[in-house]
Amino acid sequence: MPDFLDQLNAALADRYAIEREICAGGHGAFLPRYTRLHVDTMTKTNGSRPHLGLMSRQRKQERRPDVSVIGADMRIIGRVHSSGAVKVAGSILGDVRAEDQVLVAEGGRVEGDVFAREVVLGGEVRGSVVAEERVEVLESAVIRGDITTPRLMVHEGAAIDSELHMAQSTAVAQQGAA
Repeated sequence: MPDFLDQLNAALADRYAIEREICAGGHGAFLPRYTRLHVDTMTKTNGSRPHLGLMSRQRKQERRPDVSVIGADMRIIGRVHSSGAVKVAGSILGDVRAEDQVLVAEGGRVEGDVFAREVVLGGEVRGSVVAEERVEVLESAVIRGDITTPRLMVHEGAAIDSELHMAQSTAVAQQGAA
């Protein structure tokens, strides 16, 4: 069994190194796909191949929350709730609630209320938007519903048909919890 694990670690480490070299050529950011494979945790073993170390408990707590993606070809009917962030590129018929961030991408559509710490809108929302910290409305966004947030940023070209409530973050948090 240890031989199999060593081979698996070596194969993942080789793939990791290749992806890093490709991205280092200036063609985009390097984003590791493996939850346990990080440069900080890689250590050399007897040979020249790296060994995959596990992240410490402290490093796991420092990580940003996970992102749930609703793809462009997906349609969800019902409520969506995430302890991390939600990116909507498809369509949702129902409320969306995330503890961190909700991003409605260009082409994405939500027919329901959106609740999060931070909301970035680039698609269409038909319903209330409640953010504890801030809402950003991109130029491609179409919003039809109330917006409640302590901070708002609107890019030129956005279509907004709503009532705006600028509230303190504690009041917004209480409204989102209701």
